Amino acid sequence: MIFGIFGACRSDEFVSLMVEHVKRHGDILLVSIVDTKTGVNRSFTVSDKYYAIVQKYINLRPRKVLTTRFFLNYQKGKCTSQVIGLHKFSKMPSQIAEFLSLDEPNCYTGTIF
Repeated sequence: MIFGIFGACRSDEFVSLMVEHVKRHGDILLVSIVDTKTGVNRSFTVSDKYYAIVQKYINLRPRKVLTTRFFLNYQKGKCTSQVIGLHKFSKMPSQIAEFLSLDEPNCYTGTIF
């Protein structure tokens, strides 16, 4: 959700985000979104308390995972070596809306997170 808000990312951009697209510069993460639907690469930063949350996620990454995709499945307090697919990302906004008891949670889509 942090990347979705800070970077206005589409679900397919989450899927194509690779580890090398997220670079640490002190207490800031620089995230590069490449191969976008519009053909224009863009970047955004994550800092402050959100940096700490993302860094915690990065630290949970298994050492021997073979993929370079950034987002991995997280279950039972651990990241697995399974990547998160497009459909799972697309469902997340409606799941968040449902959790927050918003009206018509099915209207929240993953087109732009």
